[in-house]
Amino acid sequence: MIVGAPLKFRILEVIEKKPMWNYEIVDILKDEYHLNSAIGRDNINYDCIEAVSAGFCKEIDWAIDTDGSKFDSKHPGRLLTKYELTPYGKKTLDELKAKVRHYTPE
Repeated sequence: MIVGAPLKFRILEVIEKKPMWNYEIVDILKDEYHLNSAIGRDNINYDCIEAVSAGFCKEIDWAIDTDGSKFDSKHPGRLLTKYELTPYGKKTLDELKAKVRHYTPE
């Protein structure tokens, strides 16, 4: 794990082993980054979208949280997205792990 890594890099680490849904990523990272609010959840979601636009990961599945059980019971109907690391994202993550001082293998 890259200790103190920018959120986008931690997202890559989280999905490195297996594809994950955005709500699963949020559940893992919200406490680590003190983003327990709705705004924090949305920040993690936006960083996932930005990681896709940079080519680090790709969207591989979609669903609608019809009852709000995955994300926000007050606002059902949110889009759920499943992400997978791309070869470019894997290469970039491997380079980061080799360069960062505070990397500890899990």
